[in-house]
Amino acid sequence: MKSAYKEQRMKLGVTGGIGSGKTSVCRVFGVLGIPVFSADPEAQIIMNHDESIINGINSIAGRNLYPDGKLNREELASLIFNNREMLIKVNTLVHPVVFRKFMNWAEEQTTPYVIMEAAILFESGASDLVDRVATVIAPIEERISSRKKS
Repeated sequence: MKSAYKEQRMKLGVTGGIGSGKTSVCRVFGVLGIPVFSADPEAQIIMNHDESIINGINSIAGRNLYPDGKLNREELASLIFNNREMLIKVNTLVHPVVFRKFMNWAEEQTTPYVIMEAAILFESGASDLVDRVATVIAPIEERISSRKKS
């Protein structure tokens, strides 16, 4: 049976800086029965399990970043931190796969709207996939304090 909301389902993007509370906001939506797609954890899953992504990342890096069968995120971060060209290549490889997963996932939902939580919603281009954006903000002192507790 087709969802009554299929044609009009709104997609809300939720974004904000590290420690701003976007995950907490999305948890509240989840408790209220609104499906939330968290882009960052989904990207990690894809980077660890999608064979074409694994091969692509190793090719971009010029070496095996999966010595134990799992992406060495620290090594990848050190490679792309000061190399914008490499960062763009990795993002160009990973983001479209995450976007497709979100769109397929959103189509399967039966609620009037769905949420995509993404720290880099605008930078990744994911803002083009959503109808509205909510930006979660918090004072810098609270953001730093929340990072120290985790």
